[in-house]
Amino acid sequence: MNKSSKAFLNQDGFHSDASICYEISVEQSNSKHKPWANCSLSIRDCTDRVNLELDIHSESSMDNTIYKIDTMMEYLRKVKREIKIARREFEKLTKRCEEEQ
Repeated sequence: MNKSSKAFLNQDGFHSDASICYEISVEQSNSKHKPWANCSLSIRDCTDRVNLELDIHSESSMDNTIYKIDTMMEYLRKVKREIKIARREFEKLTKRCEEEQ
């Protein structure tokens, strides 16, 4: 089994190769060997890239990888909330600056 997917992160009008993609492979070379599994996750914005190799070769490593993903999703939601707060502050300061001119 091989699965992969890619999503672009930018809205229309923003030009860069910002994307997130994953690839999951589960294979077995022959019936005498245990199956092999791998998951890679890549997040890219302009020239910067983060690559994660997520362990999925056993039940416990899969549980831990799911925990890592849940933690990242929770943290990204937190960052999103903080950016919204920063946006309001930025807009308030911009308005004040414009009024003083």
